[in-house]
Amino acid sequence: MRKILIVIFVVYSGFCFSQTRDTTLTETESLSKDKAFEMSISMISPGVSFFNSAIKNHLKGNSYVNMFHIGLAFKNISANFLVNIKGMNVTDSFSSNNQYWTKGMELTHYSLGVNLSYRFQLTSKLSLKPFAGISSSSYYLVKHDENDPTQKSIPSFCGQYGVNAEYRFKPRRNYSIVEENGDIQWGDQYWSIQLQTGIFPSLFRGNTGLNGNLIYLAIGGSFNVGTYTHHRK
Repeated sequence: MRKILIVIFVVYSGFCFSQTRDTTLTETESLSKDKAFEMSISMISPGVSFFNSAIKNHLKGNSYVNMFHIGLAFKNISANFLVNIKGMNVTDSFSSNNQYWTKGMELTHYSLGVNLSYRFQLTSKLSLKPFAGISSSSYYLVKHDENDPTQKSIPSFCGQYGVNAEYRFKPRRNYSIVEENGDIQWGDQYWSIQLQTGIFPSLFRGNTGLNGNLIYLAIGGSFNVGTYTHHRK
């Protein structure tokens, strides 16, 4: 068994040695990214939310928090998964979905969503990413009576769309390889600041006099890693 482990270690060491990783390759901005894969993770991005149209006369948004966000990007197209929470309160009583919403009630809006975005690279560091997707959401009373059927949370599915502006800081090179066919592959990691604004269609928009949307604005940081390949022509 020991001999087998020694053989495996030697073979693996030889493979690693053959894949020479030269981290001195830093001038890659002029190279096209013929293949690209990136992953981004961010947590606790604070912001604000508010309503427009008729619903704003009954509900007032206040806090907004992106609790968790993970994005997987292939070149300029990315899939994003996110969880966010929005706080609001009732400013004028109204009824909807067989429930009566009383002035002074405090509500929390939870949502779990997935969307697709496309990156427009404006400069080497600044990009815009419009996105659109679907969200599973629920309005929930902060203080409620579990035995009162008129005070249950209201779950729903709705669309979500908006735009994300990202500013990238200088990346840190993880590795670089010049392959046998001349292709260049490298990996970077970097931090970025993201400013996001988006719209959730209001759950009450089907009710007369309650049309409108929930609009939010949030800012936060993101940690990103990526691998890129430039094909030698």
